[in-house]
Amino acid sequence: MAALRYINDQPDLFRDVASSSKVASTEKREEDIALQSIKDKTLSVAQSLTHDHEPAFKLGLRSVWIDRQDAVTCNETPGMEKKWTWRFETLAEMADAVEKELTAS
Repeated sequence: MAALRYINDQPDLFRDVASSSKVASTEKREEDIALQSIKDKTLSVAQSLTHDHEPAFKLGLRSVWIDRQDAVTCNETPGMEKKWTWRFETLAEMADAVEKELTAS
């Protein structure tokens, strides 16, 4: 409490600290907005659940799982929690879905 009273009694000594804190807060907010914008524009397209979709999920990225039915590795996640946003069996199937979506809008 004594430290807070001292700071309040000496505003000129701590003005720079307060303003630099506000600048840091503004910069952090702008950085968060920029990062979210990047995440909104990023799409991971991959086959490996463990090597591609787990990390994308942890980063908050949307992803497309190319679920190759004949793949014998990297097609199961521990706990089988869904880590992808969309799922297709081939890239061609995904391309058809994208084309269909674009012509519908």
